[in-house]
Amino acid sequence: MTPNDRREGTKLIVTAAIFLALSSTSVLLRALAIRIRKSTWKNHDYLTALALFCLTCYAITAIVGVVAGAYGWNITTVPMDKLVISLKAFFASEWFFVVAVAAFRLAILCLYLEIFRGTVFRWCTIVTMAIVTLYCIASILTVALLCRPINANWNIMVNKTCGDVAKTEYASAGFNLAVDLLIVSLPMPIVWTLQMPKEKKVSVTAAFLLGLVTAGVNIERIIQTKTCDQTNTTYCTLDASILVMAEITCGILVSCAPTLGPIFFRARANTYKPPSSGRRGLRTFGSSGRFRPRRKLHVDTLLNSLDDELGQTEEGPKTDTHQMTHIVSPGGSHHTNPGEIRVQSQLSVQESVVPEQRV
Repeated sequence: MTPNDRREGTKLIVTAAIFLALSSTSVLLRALAIRIRKSTWKNHDYLTALALFCLTCYAITAIVGVVAGAYGWNITTVPMDKLVISLKAFFASEWFFVVAVAAFRLAILCLYLEIFRGTVFRWCTIVTMAIVTLYCIASILTVALLCRPINANWNIMVNKTCGDVAKTEYASAGFNLAVDLLIVSLPMPIVWTLQMPKEKKVSVTAAFLLGLVTAGVNIERIIQTKTCDQTNTTYCTLDASILVMAEITCGILVSCAPTLGPIFFRARANTYKPPSSGRRGLRTFGSSGRFRPRRKLHVDTLLNSLDDELGQTEEGPKTDTHQMTHIVSPGGSHHTNPGEIRVQSQLSVQESVVPEQRV
């Protein structure tokens, strides 16, 4: 083992620790946001947790490949025992990669279904979920059947039949790139038609556009597959493992970002003081008796943040059309200005109850 090999192995261990710290922190914040909302875990929460679990397992197998195996070594200098460990670690890590990628993508798409409405968008999201699921199944079959018998993945002494690993890597990275771009672009037209402040639209867009980083990682994977000799398995596996962990980490961050509103907007919720529900003031004769709807503190599903705005939907504002009839009690008024009488004591009843009364 050369000093350069040792440095390469250290690079993987450090990056794995950073990626695990970022992903774990984002999932813990997501759990805290669920607690603040006093909500329960939903499908997209469990899928994100599954992606974190798979990332952890992938990082462990990669570290084993560095410490006990020969990740980062030139394959011509690797002892047989370390080569076997490296190939076993790589084969095991592929399963975690496939499941993790499918998990964070399905988590994002399930979150889309909860946040956004619209029949066309819903069906587009469901079709994308079906594509992700079918690709996950195809990837599992590819990992299991690329080399036969299965122990040929780590035992180079047996007679084996293997597919083209390089073509498989190209297909995987290219398809992942296309799916990432599709998932990122899916909600953009809807976000900018929502009735919410422009600043929030920008923040929501930025949260979803983090998925472009995942697409960038897949582009780098294509470049790495092109530039690295795939027959030098132990050497190429180190950089490939770092890129895979980066992709999974970005996916977890993207799936968590839109759910962290209750944490970052918590101060607004604590400082907000709702209007008093007591007496609204003195009414004069001749007033319509109608009250404007007061502003309510709405919890916006998007980013789960608190917005002080009138209750409105995409179909338009909803107003309260209750008409109130004011009955003046005897002796409950006094003159203030010539020609004006103010009511001090009044009883408000619904017009639907006493439709004939008018003041």
